[in-house]
Amino acid sequence: MRTPNRGNIAPLWILLFLCILQTPAIRAIKQTLTENDEFMPCQGMYSKSAIPNGKDPYISLSFTPESKGKVSTLFFEWSDYDNLGKVISDNGDKLYFCDNRAVRLKACTEKQLGSFIGPDESQLSSIQIKDFQLDPETSKSPTVVQYPIPRTGYYCVSVRASEGQFKTVVDWINPFGQLASYDYPKLPLYGLLAVVYLLIGILWLIGTIRYWSEILPVQNYISGLIAVITLEMSFTFGYWQYYNNHGTKSIFLLILSVILNAGRDSLSFFVLLIVCLGYCVVKPSLGSTMKKCIILSVTHFIFGCLYATSAALNSTQPASFIVLVTSLPLALVFTTFYVWILQGLTNTMQTLIDKKQSAKLAMYRWLWRLLVFSGVVLVLFFVINVMNFRWNEDPDWASNHWQMGWFLMDGYLNVLYFVVFVGIMILWRPTSNNRRYGLQELPSDDDDAFAPDSGEYREDIGFRHLGAENPEDEQFDAIFDIVEEHENFMEWAGDEDSSDESNSKKHPQSKPKDSADEGTQSRPADQADNQV
Repeated sequence: MRTPNRGNIAPLWILLFLCILQTPAIRAIKQTLTENDEFMPCQGMYSKSAIPNGKDPYISLSFTPESKGKVSTLFFEWSDYDNLGKVISDNGDKLYFCDNRAVRLKACTEKQLGSFIGPDESQLSSIQIKDFQLDPETSKSPTVVQYPIPRTGYYCVSVRASEGQFKTVVDWINPFGQLASYDYPKLPLYGLLAVVYLLIGILWLIGTIRYWSEILPVQNYISGLIAVITLEMSFTFGYWQYYNNHGTKSIFLLILSVILNAGRDSLSFFVLLIVCLGYCVVKPSLGSTMKKCIILSVTHFIFGCLYATSAALNSTQPASFIVLVTSLPLALVFTTFYVWILQGLTNTMQTLIDKKQSAKLAMYRWLWRLLVFSGVVLVLFFVINVMNFRWNEDPDWASNHWQMGWFLMDGYLNVLYFVVFVGIMILWRPTSNNRRYGLQELPSDDDDAFAPDSGEYREDIGFRHLGAENPEDEQFDAIFDIVEEHENFMEWAGDEDSSDESNSKKHPQSKPKDSADEGTQSRPADQADNQV
């Protein structure tokens, strides 16, 4: 009997698999079979009771009017596979189709010639075998055979002609609409994420308005990222909903979803990179480095759009030439982001350690833990997906795990991104304490970034206090509030600084002579706030 085939599987690109979310892609739910095909299509199907307000599901075969000859059709649920065929030897060998050889071996009778061999009629099963004669002279319209789905399961179809030729289209109709069963869970997933991101955006907007005077540049970037993500999830949901209702792709929604997806990825990498480089925490400006970050992000966006579009349009075929061409530079850009982010985060944490900025260091350590967690999850699911691809051709594996395939390929990436993004939002949320410590506590060796005459000095997307007429008197008071468990520590540190300030006023000459070698002395947080 022919072995099941679930279609072409695209090559596994490791770097791309880790760096971008699954592009909108639809598995084919209509397949064409001819007398020369040596595979048996199988797909998971949901019953009517499994979907609220669902319609009657079925599998249909539509033979073209040009088909002719005797044809036998077979429908069954995979759990009944062992009930098919007839054992012809002590080794357990089976014959599944009745031909002259099967008749000689007494696996079937002459009456069954040209038909699949099934179980006895008294044995209840999901197996349905239908035989009929196709005649193009008497049939001017397609011949249709339907098989109703009795229960949720993994179903297979096989067609064989003992004589003549045929061409038929296999159509899998689920109770929810036109989507394949593998893709249907994405519909509620994207709908739920769109609503959740919208609610998060509203809460972020309220915090931004409430603490408008305290907003930092990086928080403005996060605000833009929330808007992009919400739009992306909304249009992606619309894309899947349109296909489920009409059975065809909306090119407009597809292109829009691809652009928003690439924009989300590029902006996410950009925000994470400038945060790891210490923007607004260690430095008020990144100088010329900011331009390099922007160029890298734009490059990632361009190749991300090209790759996602080509992958979506070729979702049912092996990787095309344009997919291969665009995947290589995209993987290179991702690697650059990856190395730069890790290097920047390591350097920023080391700077905070050297300057004994414990509160700021705690925030970056939480960020480090968050990134390590995401990396571990990615590697874990990468290994799981390698195993899944390896065993996917095994019909027993596919029949038992078809309902979780969508999560392995697409769902977990969206969930992981949501967890990491919310974690970063909590660390960098707008609060009344963003100015608790001034940036001048951290003397910098980057003269270009701190020089008042530098053109990059006035990066003021939300950084309004950098535009003062007298830069030398301007205080860099931008700092973030960290997680609540560090609040007591910072209050204690503020009290210690105030005590040191009082002692210095009483004994102005008690400053050690070598203190100048340690850089600019940090001012207490309350003094910085008063000057602002």
